[in-house]
Amino acid sequence: MAKANKSTGGNCINVSSGTTSYIILKSHNINFPDPTANTFIAVVKDINNDFDFTASVVVQTGRAGRLAIQLISNLPGGGGSPTDGLLTVTLTSTSTTSGANTTLPVADVPVDYIDDPAGPWFLHSRR
Repeated sequence: MAKANKSTGGNCINVSSGTTSYIILKSHNINFPDPTANTFIAVVKDINNDFDFTASVVVQTGRAGRLAIQLISNLPGGGGSPTDGLLTVTLTSTSTTSGANTTLPVADVPVDYIDDPAGPWFLHSRR
């Protein structure tokens, strides 16, 4: 709970080109499908500022109620960056045994943005 005259914290995403940030998705009342029997695809877009992210799901081993989404900004350069936004996340799970696809419900995620070119860079050689 916020207290008078105190700062508060929140989600912060780096929108500088090529930098990596994360959001955590937490399931409520149900767990995400078993990551050993499913693959996940995430599509993430800022619906307030009309740009998207390259998104990769990072399974949280031993944490059935959590998935991390790695984000790399695709914000076009030139005009400055927005200060905040609302991310819509489309999350699809595909069974590795049956091939069945399931779209999982995800609430929109409010975020604040920073533009820090010195932030962590995504290294393509890590894959």
